[in-house]
Amino acid sequence: MFTTKEPVKNFAYIEIEVVLDDDGNRSIYENGVLYSIDELTPEKPFVVAFVHMGHTPYRAISFTHKGVVKYYYLTYSGEDGADLLIEFTPAQR
Repeated sequence: MFTTKEPVKNFAYIEIEVVLDDDGNRSIYENGVLYSIDELTPEKPFVVAFVHMGHTPYRAISFTHKGVVKYYYLTYSGEDGADLLIEFTPAQR
């Protein structure tokens, strides 16, 4: 469940692709929007069923807050299995 303390605009649940180059550098590409709403508010959270499939992230969220677009991929802690959101900047194809 995704919640927010204050409204955010252009909330999207997205598919991502992680690509490693020959030197081991990682690039994350947005592959498409799976669901979007104009505004996510504290009163109405976004709920999604999600299962981690290995260590490579494949889902993310994006939203606009105070005029800035933010991206976070969904992953989990290798120490205790806790869900995590890690900020990233999507690569351009």
